This record gives sequence, C-alpha cells and structure tokens, in this order.
Amino acid sequence: AMSLNVIIINQETIQTAHENSLPDLWRRAQDDEKLSMILISPEQLKSKAYETALGNPLFYSRIYAISVDEVHLLLTWGKSFRQPFRQIGLARSRLPDDTVFLSMTATMRGGQALHTICRFLGLKAGEYHLIRQSNQRHDIQLIFREISSPISGRSFPELDWILNEKRTTIIYWC
Repeated sequence: AMSLNVIIINQETIQTAHENSLPDLWRRAQDDEKLSMILISPEQLKSKAYETALGNPLFYSRIYAISVDEVHLLLTWGKSFRQPFRQIGLARSRLPDDTVFLSMTATMRGGQALHTICRFLGLKAGEYHLIRQSNQRHDIQLIFREISSPISGRSFPELDWILNEKRTTIIYWC
C-alpha cells in the first residue's frame, strides 16, 4: 500500500534464491537503488556478504536507519538460542554516525534489563530517547455473557445488543 520496495535476506531466502537460480540477494541489495528497505536476520551480520555490502560505498551511503523489533530478546536469545543477536550492537557501531537507530518492545522492563540492553547496543544514558507506552488496548473489551439459546438454533436474541452496534465484533463461542 505504501509502494515500498523491500528485500528480505535470511538463510531461507538466500537458499530459495540459490535453488531457483535467482540473482544474489546481497548483490541486489547493493545495486538496486530503488530498494526502500532491507530486512535481514541477525545471522547475516556475521556473513561475508554483509561485510562486502558494507564495503560498497554506494550501499553504505544509502544506509538511513537500523531497527530492531522485540529488542528485549537480546537478553535471553543472545546468550544461548541465537547468539548472532549479540552482533546488533557491533553492527550499529559500524554504520554511519547519522544512522537512525530504533528498537522496539512492548514488554521491556526497566532497571537492570534496560541497562543491559543499552550496554549491548552501545547506548549511553542521555544518548537515546526512551518512550514508554502501555501495550494495553483500551479499545478492546472482553465481555462474557451466558447464552441460553440452543447452539443448533437459528435465532440468538442474546446477541441483538452486539448486532445493533454496527461495529466490528469477534464472538468466541464456547
């Protein structure tokens, strides 16, 4: 809808491109000036192809931002499950100084957890903006009602109050 030209580079997409004799994804990332966004897995941060891309002056000059979703996973996944997560801070330090850095999480705790993540990413106090917002959805209501109409019936007058609202509603029938 926003006409973004995106390429996704991870082990699966590289393998698929290779198996289908498609052009090299990293080569495309370097050469295609129409790309709006490159989404890569943390594992790619240690790849030779990523190193080559960073050495390409045109590619390097087009880097605008680095974004990490679910940044709280650096704490747990970075220790054992997906150690390449530990490369994100190093990758950030190798990008142009004016590169925007954005990390997101809906469940990050403050205190030691936040300080550890900041240290991981090379962020010092006063060098970043922390925006906290609740992940609670105030526009969603959970309402439990007992329905006495038989499930095999064709009429459910207990639901009239919903149907008269003329709003999108999801009903879970248990």
